[in-house]
Amino acid sequence: MIKSIIQRMRNQFNVSVSEVGNNQNLWQRAELGIAVVCHNGAGADSIMEKIHAFVEMESSVEIISFRVENY
Repeated sequence: MIKSIIQRMRNQFNVSVSEVGNNQNLWQRAELGIAVVCHNGAGADSIMEKIHAFVEMESSVEIISFRVENY
């Protein structure tokens, strides 16, 4: 299921997504890292908000934490 969500995020939002963290072997949890490159912070924030909404719409997924870091 996670691989499907990752692929759909890549296709729909043209972002880089990877399963990260120490819990990759647990089937109940996944930690995803998403990288967005945009010409300004507001554009990147907008994409991340859309990705957040996209994942929230998945009935079998619960978001425990969501954090955005701008550089």
